[in-house]
Amino acid sequence: MAALKFKPILSGAAVGALVAVLAGCATPPPPPAPPAPLPPAPAPADLTLSPAIIQSAAAYQAFIARSTAIKPDFANGDDVEHRLQTGESFDPAIMTRGEIAFAAVVALQEPTFVAEIRNYSMNESARAELARTIAADPNYATGFRGANAAAGLIIAAMTTQGQGLQDEGEAVRLSAYGVQRQEWSKVFVPDLAGRLSLAKTTSANVPTASTEDAERERQAAIGYAPLLLPVHAPAASPPYPPAVVRGLAIAALALLGHAGEADAAITEPMFADPPDQTCLNMAKLNLYQCLAVAKPYYEDIFCLGQHAMKDTGQCLRMAAGAPPPAVEFIPPTQSAKTPVKPVKKRRKKGD
Repeated sequence: MAALKFKPILSGAAVGALVAVLAGCATPPPPPAPPAPLPPAPAPADLTLSPAIIQSAAAYQAFIARSTAIKPDFANGDDVEHRLQTGESFDPAIMTRGEIAFAAVVALQEPTFVAEIRNYSMNESARAELARTIAADPNYATGFRGANAAAGLIIAAMTTQGQGLQDEGEAVRLSAYGVQRQEWSKVFVPDLAGRLSLAKTTSANVPTASTEDAERERQAAIGYAPLLLPVHAPAASPPYPPAVVRGLAIAALALLGHAGEADAAITEPMFADPPDQTCLNMAKLNLYQCLAVAKPYYEDIFCLGQHAMKDTGQCLRMAAGAPPPAVEFIPPTQSAKTPVKPVKKRRKKGD
């Protein structure tokens, strides 16, 4: 009888173990490919503000600082003439240009306004279209979120500057009366015609700011260093004065990257024919008329305080929205009369 042969039978567990061993020896599949990188997030435009606009704003601030620093403590005739040259050294057209440029830098200090415009500057074609819209109608810039707060900052800053110059001018004007106790103040100014000619020449000079002043203005514009502004400046409601509207528009254009040197065709019309220049023209004309008839030094002090400083300060306040001042010629001969304080009426018993 032949011997029986048996085939080995593997149990299910053994088969599973064998499969696992064989699988472990196989090459693992390659990892899945990484996802495609996301496109870069859109970036806002770089802020651009031309050096000419920055220089105008810095020169304007420098003039305000120099003029407001004039104090009524005159020591002699040379002192009077030196301070007179400081106070008269502005051209109305250049002054109004500086106002608008300064307003633009102030608007760039308002974070909500800046953030809102930046949101619209993410797309190149969109910001170019928006820049064209603002250039055609500067009032369009007043409708952005934060524009009312930025306008409030501008109005508060310019009002403070104008009021400061007006107050110092009044102090200088009043000193023309008290200074007459000093004999030097009654001496006639030598070369009266030359003094008037110098006033007109000085006024025609284009004021410039120092390199340091211009750099501070640039850093303020791009957000590196804040301007010294009124801390509590309430938001303002439209309509706004022209200087404020144009300042907001230029600030918006700067945030859109369209207020640089190459964008003069867009920005320069913002400075053309400012309405408040008429007030400054009248203040300067009144100063010339005053100096044309002034003779002793104390009358020059009167002209400086009344027309070079006080009238100019009133015009700056008007540019910020104050009612138009009554800028009129007051002759220096008024300074020969001591101001009379009104006498208070005595109250009767029983009143």
